[in-house]
Amino acid sequence: MPAHAHRRPKMKTTTRKFTLVELLVVIAIIALLMGLLLPAINSVREAARRLSCQNNLKQIGIAMNAHHTNYKKFPWGGYMHPGVYVNGKKVDGTNARGFAWSVYLLPYMEQSSLYNQIDFNTMYSMGVNDELAQTRLPVYVCPSAPDGEPRQATVRVASGSSLTVKKATYGLTHYGGVNGERIPWEGRTAPLGNNPPNGAMLYEKQLSERDIRDGMTNTLIVGEDSHCADGQWISSMNVFDQSGGVNAYADDNEIGSDHTGGANVVFCDGHVDFLPNNMSLETLAAICTRAGGELVTEW
Repeated sequence: MPAHAHRRPKMKTTTRKFTLVELLVVIAIIALLMGLLLPAINSVREAARRLSCQNNLKQIGIAMNAHHTNYKKFPWGGYMHPGVYVNGKKVDGTNARGFAWSVYLLPYMEQSSLYNQIDFNTMYSMGVNDELAQTRLPVYVCPSAPDGEPRQATVRVASGSSLTVKKATYGLTHYGGVNGERIPWEGRTAPLGNNPPNGAMLYEKQLSERDIRDGMTNTLIVGEDSHCADGQWISSMNVFDQSGGVNAYADDNEIGSDHTGGANVVFCDGHVDFLPNNMSLETLAAICTRAGGELVTEW
């Protein structure tokens, strides 16, 4: 390099650091964006859970109709339910069984092995059934419900002709059979009550398509019942009368869920629908009955 050549001076670089105020502003913006995004994320998650719940009910509807195809009848809502009368005689500890409709669907839901182990000659809560009843069956569990695992509840056992109770941890269900309705909707002239039961899931009686005179597409057979303390897939306590609106919980055993705005149900023909909380009580009463002759409109 020639002696007279000059070197270029090096440019000084400076690193600008965030001030505390700027850092706090960035954190505040991130927090604001997270606050805006979280509801959307939760909404997407709930939509997925609701869809999963609807798929459970779709499987139940398919199994119901497979049972009907095989036996020409739907299953009992409950079989030899303690305390009911059969042929004029009250079911007691000597002949009580207490199996729910959900037990009789097991062979049609890839649970034949479980079904074949059940001892139908004794109560649902006794002998080998006591252990089998603790099985968790995801198809009977709504993913939006807070309790998805077997829980401890009171179950009945036979002691001679008497019935006693014990605590047991049985596999739960968030779906109940519709035994009928007794909803006091405004303008109702029909008697308020459900005796004899007017729904599609009855104790000690199996119904066929010809019994569903309001039409299979207009009659509920199973609905979400997420807050039922007696919701066990093996127990015949797993049916209910509807006595109020969707998610109104007029009783502890009603159509209700942990979804936003309503609850899922399945009709006798197997199709699944979502009933909104604000649906007409008159319409709800109509679809809970099998032969009321009501005109059902869209809700």
